[in-house]
Amino acid sequence: MLYQEYEKSIKNTLDFIEQHLTDELPLHSIAKQAGYSRFHFHRIFRKVIGKSVVDYVRERRMTQAARDLIMTDNRVIDIALQYHFGSQESFTRAFKKTYDRTPGHYRKLLRKLMEKGEFSMSKKNNAPAGWIMAGESPSDYETGLDNQIVHSGNYSAYLISKDEKARGFATLMQQIKSDRYLGERIRFSAFVKSKDVKARPVYG
Repeated sequence: MLYQEYEKSIKNTLDFIEQHLTDELPLHSIAKQAGYSRFHFHRIFRKVIGKSVVDYVRERRMTQAARDLIMTDNRVIDIALQYHFGSQESFTRAFKKTYDRTPGHYRKLLRKLMEKGEFSMSKKNNAPAGWIMAGESPSDYETGLDNQIVHSGNYSAYLISKDEKARGFATLMQQIKSDRYLGERIRFSAFVKSKDVKARPVYG
């Protein structure tokens, strides 16, 4: 089977997973839905997506759980069980490993930023073309292009605090023209290099 046919099959599988994130999703049932043996499906899924089925499902459930923490008033334990974490304790450990804070703290922080408008776009147009700088205090940071430290291509974008007294965090987001990819599932990858980062983690 051609690689493109594998991609089409995996795309359908990802749609299936998205529709059943709150359901039981054992590997054999996902493989059966895709029309492959469990072993063969596991192999081609990793080849196309770059990670195991189990890791992918766990990450998608974690992302949706984080969204529900902000957008709903459901109890943490209910969200944990909805996305098939064994207990609130196991969910909290996994969540903190991913987001560097407990679910309760994450909910309070993100709601505070949204309600008070503290999560804002940078008012200064100093981001490279095609990029947007946002965050809690983007004015405390600067960004631009670097042609010295490059993973691939000709340039990389950098984000750096103006001094050690930066009050909060900033984010750097790259824009794409989505109309080119209508009806398609896009896979993104990134290379992140950090230096002298203290207290806050770097997310890619």
